[in-house]
Amino acid sequence: MNFCIFVLVSMLPLWPHAVASGLRSKQVPYTGSTDPDYPVWNIHIAEPLDTLELERMSSSLQSYSRQLVALEEAHVTNSDFAASTMTSTVAQIQALVDIAEKLAAQAMNGR
Repeated sequence: MNFCIFVLVSMLPLWPHAVASGLRSKQVPYTGSTDPDYPVWNIHIAEPLDTLELERMSSSLQSYSRQLVALEEAHVTNSDFAASTMTSTVAQIQALVDIAEKLAAQAMNGR
């Protein structure tokens, strides 16, 4: 909407000149790539530089890489903790099995 208003406002000063020149000159038949009844404005709009997009992509890639490293470190830490916990638990269960075997052997001998 703002762009349309801008185009209309920017064309207003040219209107009297266009009308006057149109009245003075004879209408020329269509001879080119554009019809004189429908003039074309070649408007160039500046686009953002590709470097800005590349920098944004690079920074997000670095951020994702840092997050991945943090997750991998957390996984290794949790794996180490789980392994040490399981080692401790297996050792305790083995001690209980040894005690149960001794008690079973004593009970068999005592009968």
